[in-house]
Amino acid sequence: MKITYTFTFPDERQDVFVVRLNPDTILMQDPLPENLPEWTDLDFHKCSHCPLNSEVQAQCPPAARIAGIVDRFANIMSHQKVHVEVETPERTVSKHTTAQVGLCALLGLVMAASGCPHTALFKPMAAFHLPLASPDETAYRAASMFLLAQYFLNRETGKVDLTMRGLEAFYRSIEVLNEHMAQRIRAGIDKDAAINALVELDFFAKNFTFGMEERVDELRHLFVPYLERMQ
Repeated sequence: MKITYTFTFPDERQDVFVVRLNPDTILMQDPLPENLPEWTDLDFHKCSHCPLNSEVQAQCPPAARIAGIVDRFANIMSHQKVHVEVETPERTVSKHTTAQVGLCALLGLVMAASGCPHTALFKPMAAFHLPLASPDETAYRAASMFLLAQYFLNRETGKVDLTMRGLEAFYRSIEVLNEHMAQRIRAGIDKDAAINALVELDFFAKNFTFGMEERVDELRHLFVPYLERMQ
């Protein structure tokens, strides 16, 4: 399962990133690069809720996976105009945007498939990656993912969370992760594209947890035919 991000800058320079995922585990298949920077060490600005042990896991999984991307964007400003083209097995999506927006989409995908216990809950969205999605599209997909998880949970255990409080808690854990990841990256680069891409990811996480019910309620009108038929 291969997803390719191509960034084309105004001077025609291109940066290409290929993400290869195991279709069964939704984990990145390529080996980690050698000589990873110090800011990828697990104990360097380690997340306060990280369950991993540095004696067993030397590097922070998402930090190690995004290190090469961050390095290649080390001298790029967040507002730099770029053309981003994303090729997935199903489609090709392109957009004239900023480095921050394109990098946000790429980092979100890589972190979900990095092996981090917290971002692992994003694996279903990574498996059906929708590049450069709008906030409303992402909210719809996140809520749908969580409720489908409840279907499987109910079938196997008889338990179900239809309040979506679990999704809210999940995004709060992602806020913590994004904060610590930004601290890591600030120690490793000079420019702000990668940091602001994480800020954008964090903004969505905060916005989703703060106004989760309101954001989901904004989608209610789309389901009126279901409500009318099933009452």
